[in-house]
Amino acid sequence: MEAARSQGILPNNGLPEDRLPPPNNDHLAPELDVIMPVYLFIGKGEQQEPTYRHWSLVWVLPWRLQRPPSGYAAVRTLELTQEFPALHLTNWGPLTRTRYVQSLQMGLIPLGKLSFAERQLLEQIAKNTPVYRPNGIYNCQHWVIDVISKGIHDGLPFDRTPIEEILRVNGRPDLLW
Repeated sequence: MEAARSQGILPNNGLPEDRLPPPNNDHLAPELDVIMPVYLFIGKGEQQEPTYRHWSLVWVLPWRLQRPPSGYAAVRTLELTQEFPALHLTNWGPLTRTRYVQSLQMGLIPLGKLSFAERQLLEQIAKNTPVYRPNGIYNCQHWVIDVISKGIHDGLPFDRTPIEEILRVNGRPDLLW
């Protein structure tokens, strides 16, 4: 795992100075003060090699709209993205995004049920988790495991056993804490 971090930390979470942040739809689907399941989302996409699949932490929010868009879910997302043409990853912080329900359901793995206060702590952990410079090894999976590990350390109710199984099944046992 240390080899993935060999190039050091990117300043300012890798935020590009010349780019506005992506849209945040939190006005369409607000956070609620209730217990909600939090998931690891593993993108299935075109890239089938496990080490290159996109990982993020998500939870589904209720729409505020009277007529929500059919086939879409409002999802609170903690993730790293690559903002082309930059050759590194970026942490924009927590964002509420819109995702296709069908593609979302295919990659959800439950990690635990968190209260509103626990989700806020998870968001703070994600904001403060460093993004490392690219070196051909480091990717979003390392960052997600860093966030989960810090969450476990800070008392969030994640069960390590299913997380370890996820890493094993996806060919990433090297990411174990």
